[in-house]
Amino acid sequence: MHLRILLTFISVVIIIAGCGFTGNEKKELNELIAPENELIPLEVGNYWVYEQWYLDPSFKDTVREEVIGKRRIVAEDIIVDAFESVRFRYDTRPADDARLPLKANGSNGHFFLGGWANVDSLYINNRRYKYPAEVGDSWESRQILFDTEKKEYKIGNTRTIELIATNKTVMTSAGVFENCYVYKHQDYKDLFPYFQFIYIKSGIGIVGGETKATIDDSTYFAGKYTLREFQVD
Repeated sequence: MHLRILLTFISVVIIIAGCGFTGNEKKELNELIAPENELIPLEVGNYWVYEQWYLDPSFKDTVREEVIGKRRIVAEDIIVDAFESVRFRYDTRPADDARLPLKANGSNGHFFLGGWANVDSLYINNRRYKYPAEVGDSWESRQILFDTEKKEYKIGNTRTIELIATNKTVMTSAGVFENCYVYKHQDYKDLFPYFQFIYIKSGIGIVGGETKATIDDSTYFAGKYTLREFQVD
């Protein structure tokens, strides 16, 4: 009788363990899969060249943003093939120890997933640009920062981003881009508020952007960048 009870108890334990209810089961991760139509196309070798200025339009610089690698990561509750991108001066190449932002596209937009460096890494589930979206849609997105003194990544402020237009025409030396999405977000720098406006053409990427600062109830252009050339696959 005791043997029969013991065997029954063992059988129940085996059944429960087989069903995954022992309390030690791993949380199932969702996979972030890129859609067929990407807001910002991500493939190794894609690049965008921008002419930019900040605070003083008479001092312009040329920078290149390039997708240089890909790595599979776990970002909180998702697993994703993230692309490593880097921005550098046009007449140079990125350093071997460059900090690499990690980006990916999903069915509901473009994600900034954190960063990787030789000394540290940080991965988070963080959508930057909602797509598809409608004018008036807004959402929150976290900043990912790198502390140069501590040599580590950290999560910064949370920004509210809003889609304010879907039909802007942007004229650049790389071409004329119609029906661009305009994303707006507010932040603070040196105790005054500023707004960033990002212009994105679906299937091409960021074609331009402007920064406007508000000082004493007046608005000033504080920065601008425009697309000069690009290559996307």
